[in-house]
Amino acid sequence: MDTLRLIMRELDATTSRLHQDGENQNGAWTTAILGNLTCLGRNQDPPYFVCCSTPDSDCGEWLYDLCWLVSSPWMKRPDWSMVQQVHLVVECEWGQTVDEVTYDFQKLLLARSRYKVMVYQDWAAPDHRELEPFMRDCIAHWEEPPGSYLLARYLNAEGRFEHMIV
Repeated sequence: MDTLRLIMRELDATTSRLHQDGENQNGAWTTAILGNLTCLGRNQDPPYFVCCSTPDSDCGEWLYDLCWLVSSPWMKRPDWSMVQQVHLVVECEWGQTVDEVTYDFQKLLLARSRYKVMVYQDWAAPDHRELEPFMRDCIAHWEEPPGSYLLARYLNAEGRFEHMIV
C-alpha cells in the first residue's frame, strides 16, 4: 500500500481510538498521532529511522515534528550517521489561526522528502476555508520538485479527518 494511504488509514484509526477514550486535548492528539506514525515507520520493510518527540522514536524531534529517514549504507564509521534520504516529513499544527498553520506548512515546502504530511484542523473562522486552496496553490507554484503531499484536515464538527493528496 502507498505510504500516504497507510498514513491516512493510521490517522483515521487514531481518531477512532481518541474519540473512544474521550480525549480532546491537542497535545494528546499530537502525541498519539506521532507515536502511531513512529510505529508505522519502524514496521516498514526496511524500517525507517524515526525522529520525533515521542519516547519510542530513534531520536528526538529533528527539523520537523516527525521524519522517516534512511541512513547511508556507505558510512562505515559506527560512531557517525549520515542521512541518505528523507522519506517522509510530518507537521502537526492544531492552532486556531491561519498564520500558525501556514507557518508549519511552509516548512514542508522546503523539505527534500518524497512524502510530506500536514495535519491541521478546521475552525469556524472564514479564513480557514481558504487554507486548503492556499496550500494547493503553494505546492503548484513551488519551483522545486514537490514530492507528494497529504493535507489531513480534521473536521471538528464531524469528528473525522478529510484527506487530500496533492
